Amino acid sequence: MKRDLELIRSILLHLEGGSSNRHLPGAGTDVTVEHIRLLCEAGLLEASDNSTRGRTILVPERLTSAGHDFLDAVRNDDLWTELRRRMRERSITLTLGGLQRALTEASLAKLAA
Repeated sequence: MKRDLELIRSILLHLEGGSSNRHLPGAGTDVTVEHIRLLCEAGLLEASDNSTRGRTILVPERLTSAGHDFLDAVRNDDLWTELRRRMRERSITLTLGGLQRALTEASLAKLAA
């Protein structure tokens, strides 16, 4: 499975809004569960493991402080769209930390302009 930055952003925005787990984009699918696991590993959210035999179930509990910081960086739709476009044009990928830094720097540049 390839990490999907759009899905990661969507999950975090959804959880910040206080919506329940069952309304997550792709809730219950293996891809969404794996992305929740990745977000936990990155320290962006905490989730409880309600797995049963043969089925992995991760229920997001809360965004961490780092999760809120990341979300603040990726929230702006215009900056997000522009950065994603530039990444595709140049055929580059960024780590979650690199993505956060790039968006934070773009926000600061807009603020200084």
